[in-house]
Amino acid sequence: MLFFRFKNYEGFKEIFGIVEHGNGVKSRKNKILLALYKDKRFLKMLIYSEHCYTLRRMRRRYSYGEDVRRSHNSPNYDWWHMAYEKLCIRCDCLREEELPNQPLRCDSLVDLKYMLYDFLQMPRLRKGDACHELRIGRKRFFSNLYETDIYNGLCEDKTLNAIRYVNIEKGRTFKMKAGKMFNHIMSCNKALSIMPEQIQRWLSEEFVAEWIEYSRKHLCESEYTLHVDDRFSDIYDSECCAGYDEDDDAFGSCMVNDEQYTFYQDAVDAKAAYLKDCDGMIVARCIIFTNVHEEGTSKIWRLAERQYSKFCDLTLQRQLVRALIEGGHIDGYKRVGASCHEPKDFLDIEGRTLADKNFWIPCNLSSGDTLSYQDSFKSYDPSEKRADNYGYGSVDLSTTEETVTFDDHEDDCWSDFHDCYISSDDAVYVESHEDYFYSNETVYAKVKGSNGYYNEDCLEADCLYIDGEYYYAGRDAEYPEDYGIGHCSQCGDDFLIEDGYYSELLEEYFDCEDCLEIAEKEYHQDHGEAYSSYDEEWYDEEEVLCVWDWNKWANSYEKLTISIESFNNLVEEGEATIFCGEYFIDNINFEGEPVHEELLKVA
Repeated sequence: MLFFRFKNYEGFKEIFGIVEHGNGVKSRKNKILLALYKDKRFLKMLIYSEHCYTLRRMRRRYSYGEDVRRSHNSPNYDWWHMAYEKLCIRCDCLREEELPNQPLRCDSLVDLKYMLYDFLQMPRLRKGDACHELRIGRKRFFSNLYETDIYNGLCEDKTLNAIRYVNIEKGRTFKMKAGKMFNHIMSCNKALSIMPEQIQRWLSEEFVAEWIEYSRKHLCESEYTLHVDDRFSDIYDSECCAGYDEDDDAFGSCMVNDEQYTFYQDAVDAKAAYLKDCDGMIVARCIIFTNVHEEGTSKIWRLAERQYSKFCDLTLQRQLVRALIEGGHIDGYKRVGASCHEPKDFLDIEGRTLADKNFWIPCNLSSGDTLSYQDSFKSYDPSEKRADNYGYGSVDLSTTEETVTFDDHEDDCWSDFHDCYISSDDAVYVESHEDYFYSNETVYAKVKGSNGYYNEDCLEADCLYIDGEYYYAGRDAEYPEDYGIGHCSQCGDDFLIEDGYYSELLEEYFDCEDCLEIAEKEYHQDHGEAYSSYDEEWYDEEEVLCVWDWNKWANSYEKLTISIESFNNLVEEGEATIFCGEYFIDNINFEGEPVHEELLKVA
């Protein structure tokens, strides 16, 4: 069955390929979305749910129109009736093991997020006992334990990252951290309860961030002031931005203090947008392109480019976007968070994706002019003086070079490896590297002899053998890391760094996820830390308890590790206790004893 929109490897690279950012870091596009396609069980459930939902909408639409056509004696009534018969057959025959041979409609994180939100709000996807409504903000979810009151989740004490709810069993009002509540909501949904952990974690983080922003909007007044002007020099000056010191790039931007901001003054139509705190320091900023053309239409957009903030705080970036929307300064913006570097990942002010639209801006650049690194409008056409976000132009503007160069190399070949142009007379394209090299370099990954076999004699000194291919690793292969090749400290294998897994904790790449997890686990254990399976975090050993957790599905207690802080919070909420020297997470009776403690004695 064809579940994917891409048809070949080129299509795959367009959605999930490796990209290099302005600071030289490489990452895979839409890595979270890729996890969906790799999980066959969840993929089938997702497609099944999506198509059932689509067919049911068609059925409702037909049923509504049938009465109208009858009342007007429509001459096409027989045709509509036949179409309806076929639709009913499709709906009745559709089962998980007989999925339609059609692609999944989401090919971006924005599409995925809103589709999963739709699934969470569908009554037919809730589990049998999840019959209580949770109206959180403007969304409706289902739960088997909780419901919301007239406050729709907002806390009276203005706690931004918590949700107010009513415990059905106890009939009392409590508050719970937004992330924990959302995890509970997902567990009450047939589709999302089997979702890959990576996607669950990402969706939970997205929900929490949106909920904090929603709560802040309805409960608090902003402590920051919005500015939209032409002071591009300020937003790229570390002395004007909060959080900077001698060794800290607080905004995570490669253009700060590089004096390349004049690009926005001279080459494009743009405004500087930023938030200032009470001390007059900039805490979040972005560029607004005020003259963005939609390809194929006459519509002009004002789009906010990727946002940067103090310590890369996504909450500040969302506040900046919200302030720009409320002030009427923009018609769309670059998505906050994951995949913000994707050139087409814009949203309109209602949160709908604009990824299906092609945008371009007038851009007056000549060879040698000042350039500032471009996240979105990175393809430049010198002849038409325009930059676009869909790859039409031939000159790449996603570079940290101080100036742009293109006029003098029309017939030359660009080499990513050497980071320069090579004369077409002296350039050789190496298929295994998908790049140009000088003709006298020893870079061939494989040399095929007259006997049909690959000759390895000339490769041993310069190449490393990785997954059935040879990769150039420098003269005598002394410094392979300079050529994108890493050596895994865990398993000892060589691997391509672009395909490796980076550990923020250890600040190094590993060959696979297993090696990364083992190395990080060993690091935590060597530093006297223990893992809390309840909190899904590492703590000092003395901060972690071993408790009995009641599993109502298995009708038995299970051993679980939990942080002392989390356990104390559960005790305060009446969901945990200490009894006879043992720690329990369970319902508590009037004597303060765990309800199912007798079953533990039997076991």
